[in-house]
Amino acid sequence: MPGGAAFICPGDAARSAQLLRCGVVFRKRLRSHRGHAGPGTVRSVFRAHLVIALVIIGCMTAEPSQPVPLRASDADREAVVAELQEAAADGRIDLDELGTRLEVALAARTHAELAPLTADLLPVMPPAQPLLVKGGMAGAVRDGIWRVPAQIRAYGGLGGVKIDFTRVECRLRVVEVEVNGGAGGVEIVVPDGWVVETGEVDPGLAGLRNRTTAERLPGSPLIRLSGDCGMGGVTVRHPERGERRKLQRESR
Repeated sequence: MPGGAAFICPGDAARSAQLLRCGVVFRKRLRSHRGHAGPGTVRSVFRAHLVIALVIIGCMTAEPSQPVPLRASDADREAVVAELQEAAADGRIDLDELGTRLEVALAARTHAELAPLTADLLPVMPPAQPLLVKGGMAGAVRDGIWRVPAQIRAYGGLGGVKIDFTRVECRLRVVEVEVNGGAGGVEIVVPDGWVVETGEVDPGLAGLRNRTTAERLPGSPLIRLSGDCGMGGVTVRHPERGERRKLQRESR
């Protein structure tokens, strides 16, 4: 065919150009050997360049190899089963779907069969570190707008600690607060409708003062208090009159 177009692959211009260059070199060497070289030399040159051309053509036309599926071990299947069971316990999948996925997981032979079973499940995040509030010598206050973690540890020290929940962002049902009154004491302020559970608090020397109401609003978190009141004591209350006026001004 004219111009060697039959050998050019539109999808691989580099290899096509290499093939054409090979043909040009072959023709030049063949002409240089004609007239002063024996038939054996010409045939050797022809065979060498023919092999090169065939190799290039084979590379151009060969289909890409398919990856070999990796075999799954018993440990791989057990890991997927454990993740599915944990997802069902968290409510991410229901029991019917759990049974279906477990059946597939236990029968899976390759990683490709296991991967779709957990592809739509978010990984479980490790529990966040407790928030530490230490009074030290000068005291410490945690107030304003802040996100409440699942665990809080308050150490009154000498200066005391105040934790104010009235403007927080809290999506938890239960918040664990461990207190140590020390000498300065710990004061906790919660919004109306929040309930504080104090059954696990040791009154120590100064005792516990719980001035909150027992009426819990639907959807509000429960503050579960534990620890020791120490010499400074622990006070739990709702906002006072001045604090309520300040909250009203800030909410406008």
